[in-house]
Amino acid sequence: MTRKELIIVIILGVGILGLLLSSLLEYREESDLDWKSKFTYDSKDPYGAWMFDNMVKSYFDSNKVVYHYRDTLLSDLDTTGMLYIMFGNRFTYRKEETSELIDFVRRGNSALIIGKSSWTEDSTNYFSGNYAYSNKDSILNFYFENDMMGIQYSYAHYVKGFDEKKFLNYRTFDLAASAELDAVQTEYNDSTYSTKVQDKGITNPLGSINGHTVYLKTDIDSGSIYQHTVPEMFINHASKQDYYVGYLNKIFESFDPEFVVLDHPSFNKMRSSGNTNSPLQFILSQKPLRTAYYLILVSSLLFVIFKSKRKQRAIPVLEKNRNTTLEYVETLSNLFSSQNQSARLIPHIKNYFYHTVKKKYYLDEKNPDFVKLLSKKSKFDYDELQIIVKMLDNADKGYAYPDDQLINLHRRVEIFYKTAK
Repeated sequence: MTRKELIIVIILGVGILGLLLSSLLEYREESDLDWKSKFTYDSKDPYGAWMFDNMVKSYFDSNKVVYHYRDTLLSDLDTTGMLYIMFGNRFTYRKEETSELIDFVRRGNSALIIGKSSWTEDSTNYFSGNYAYSNKDSILNFYFENDMMGIQYSYAHYVKGFDEKKFLNYRTFDLAASAELDAVQTEYNDSTYSTKVQDKGITNPLGSINGHTVYLKTDIDSGSIYQHTVPEMFINHASKQDYYVGYLNKIFESFDPEFVVLDHPSFNKMRSSGNTNSPLQFILSQKPLRTAYYLILVSSLLFVIFKSKRKQRAIPVLEKNRNTTLEYVETLSNLFSSQNQSARLIPHIKNYFYHTVKKKYYLDEKNPDFVKLLSKKSKFDYDELQIIVKMLDNADKGYAYPDDQLINLHRRVEIFYKTAK
């Protein structure tokens, strides 16, 4: 293949690769807004409740509005004429909190519960068993009951931008089931069900969407509980729609409180399924992050399967180094002993002795005061050193050492090596 042909092939390959990448990639404009469902008072994002919070403070006077951070209980607020507002997406009142709220209302206060699933665990109280229908639509047309003018408040639902409306699943109240339950309880009014009948309040529908009740009022002694199942009609992006201000004013005109207590599921740690701020939940809610997260998991799994094996060959266990000097001495000793020439070991013992002394004590054997200086430096007995030096020097004079004297010399030299300082 010539150089020109190679260049053409490379250009064609790059072009084909570019076409493949362009078909895989998606180009679109992303909004700077965070469309994650938050429903919190401090959030200015589309699904935040910053506008609702400010509308409450504007309508009822901000000096009369406080947040319920659970440093106090509703039961501690021993007063009347107060308005308690709970706003969130999905949350659950526990049994103790339900009783606390009902006792608060009975003292002559009002409670406005705005949430898609504001139900309780206590099946004998006012919230349970009321939700039956789940509807969906992209435009919710709300009407107030007994509104002579029949004004329609239309909410359009958006999810990731204002370009296209999306369907919203919303819950409605099953008033027919509640009426049947009341009828059964009334029938057994003289039996064990009498207590439940006394606890049951008077429920009136206040508003509906497409003929289904989503806003109702339950009177309990001197107070009332108002429930609204569509929190999306109160969030920030709803405030850009025409109905918003008039709708909230219509809701608020039912109340004339001395004080307003704003609550949120995150304040009192209710078991909220729609208001969590889990990092993993946020990652999984965003498509790019979710794709990256799953890619990391798959890559890690593949690495464990294919790349976690040892790549380097196992290092063999090395044998411990042997002292060849001792083996050499042992070999020589056996050799001289087998030939009855043990005396020939004397020069080796002598050379090693003087070499050790010179290396350790810096003394030369030719020094006339060698024995005296060595005894002083090594702290070894002078007389014993005289014997060792004399026995070593006798070997140079032709003295033939028998085996017992050779052993005696070796023993004395070894004692010097071991005890000399």
